[in-house]
Amino acid sequence: MHVLIIPSAYPTEDAPLRGTFFKEQALALKEGNLKVGVIYSETRRVTGINANTLKKFHFQVNDSLENGVRTVRLQGWNILMMRNSLGINLWVKQTLKLFKLYIKKYGLPDLIHV
Repeated sequence: MHVLIIPSAYPTEDAPLRGTFFKEQALALKEGNLKVGVIYSETRRVTGINANTLKKFHFQVNDSLENGVRTVRLQGWNILMMRNSLGINLWVKQTLKLFKLYIKKYGLPDLIHV
């Protein structure tokens, strides 16, 4: 069985304790011999923009194996507040982009955990 997790929060380099519940679930499913993937639109506060962070986070997609779990992240900036419809729509579009990239590369999951 192939499970795709789309978390509201997930551990990042800057915030390793964020969304650990989702990471623990992904690892538990993997230990149960399931194929597990995670897609996460990882946005940072615009107050953290500087020359170094702009080079590192420029709305690029990173695809990696994290503790045996395929993790696809879009790393960018929270240019629109998530509290309004524009920000929510941007997050949805970014997540749909990740979903399309994920299924093209790894196939359609049997179950999506949101």
